[in-house]
Amino acid sequence: MGIIQECIDNKFDKRLPGMLNFAVREAYRYLDDLVNQNKILQQPDLRKAYGHLRNGLVDVALKKTLINSGIDIEILPKTVSKYANGYTYPLIRVDGAVITPAKIQSKNSFPKNAAYRYNDSLLNRQIDLFAPKEESSIMIDSSSQLSLILTYGGYNYKLQFVNLSLPAAGESAWVDNLSIYNYPIILGSSESSMREQLQLSFTQTAQNIIAGDKNEGTGGN
Repeated sequence: MGIIQECIDNKFDKRLPGMLNFAVREAYRYLDDLVNQNKILQQPDLRKAYGHLRNGLVDVALKKTLINSGIDIEILPKTVSKYANGYTYPLIRVDGAVITPAKIQSKNSFPKNAAYRYNDSLLNRQIDLFAPKEESSIMIDSSSQLSLILTYGGYNYKLQFVNLSLPAAGESAWVDNLSIYNYPIILGSSESSMREQLQLSFTQTAQNIIAGDKNEGTGGN
């Protein structure tokens, strides 16, 4: 059993992977709807805005979904720029882990270098990259915290994978990489109700981003 799967089974709230998957899927679904319903966004020159829209929508979906999930969670808005409209990202704290989202090129690739990801990954020094996974997982006790990256992406702005990924401490390599693309959601309220709540947030976020206000979402990769 891999390290991440063991944590899902024994440490994390069982709802967490399904919620993360649901949020990313809904963000991509809304991006498709937004492009299909707005002819201006279908112009070739406007495709360059899709990445910024996608990242902002994913961040908003994660915040709204997790806050309403009933999971014991803390979401901290972080910035890596001194500028008011610079790059921001949500740092998600749950029992047993800190999680940051990142869009990557393929399901096994590593995100672009960033100081905050490097710093967070130092939490994973407890894990020996070269030890067998079954031995590494034994080293993670109930008080330890992992640094995980919620990685997602696909070609042509279509979602093809959603993973929880465990980076080696200070290295550009994965210790473990688990697909959560097919994890089901477990919601206290109905799935349709959650979608309706997200729809309102998405609409305002998209309007802000298109108007040039980046505070609701992120830039970056």
